[in-house]
Amino acid sequence: MVGIAKTFAEQEFNRCAGEFLRRAREFMGVSQQELGRRTGITPQQIQKYESGTNRVSVWRMCQIANALGVSVVPFFENDFPNAPCRVLDYNRVQRLIDDMTQNVRMLKRELMNNN
Repeated sequence: MVGIAKTFAEQEFNRCAGEFLRRAREFMGVSQQELGRRTGITPQQIQKYESGTNRVSVWRMCQIANALGVSVVPFFENDFPNAPCRVLDYNRVQRLIDDMTQNVRMLKRELMNNN
């Protein structure tokens, strides 16, 4: 029974890791071919990682994430395996926060000038 549970847990991890990588790649607008060029991994192997067919090592996962400019930290912070796979591009989030802050300042100035 432990062997079956372990196999299921490994399969779930592989699936979730692959989904994380696929979402990160798509979020950053990078094709499998381009990611392969950046990492030296064949597009076919990337497809196998993303589908969960092949196990991706933590080292390889970090290499791919680095090539995409994202962090793997959000993946490992999840309450795995029950949490959904997700990706955060911290640089993009920070840019959005900065833009929102700037917009709020502009609105404040406009309101003050109109009163």
